Amino acid sequence: MDHLRRPPPPAVRPGRQVRTRHVLLYEVDFVAEDGIRWTYGYELSATRVEAEWLHSYPRGRRRVWLDGDASRDEEYDFPGGRIQDRARLARTTRPNALFLSHAGTDNHPQLTPIFHWFDRNLWWIDCCPRVAGTAWPQAPRSASPRHEGHPHPGRTR
Repeated sequence: MDHLRRPPPPAVRPGRQVRTRHVLLYEVDFVAEDGIRWTYGYELSATRVEAEWLHSYPRGRRRVWLDGDASRDEEYDFPGGRIQDRARLARTTRPNALFLSHAGTDNHPQLTPIFHWFDRNLWWIDCCPRVAGTAWPQAPRSASPRHEGHPHPGRTR
């Protein structure tokens, strides 16, 4: 059980997850390989992504890259025009898909490194054993933590 007590790397603030009756909110702060702090989060309902945001903090000042809100007429806002090809990505992102996931799987030149940060650094730990009396899942030991040792390979996003 030592793997469950290990604190996260100092560059990462553990994600916070809040479940309300209708919406699940998830947000994580992290420091990318280039040393820049980022915040990424989203809100999910049973049928769609309600909100999604991506901010960077170069030199300590917040830059909004993405501000998505499904309740607005224009769902996505890209202040500063930082994201290339944003109109196509916004048009082709399904209502029940995350913009960042879509951009990452589409090999978007700016957003794929952020998408890959999650793939390489975020470990999913199932806190609830599937069968009473079974052991807690072990922390992955491979270079690709999202598959090996995960109780549900493929259900990582």
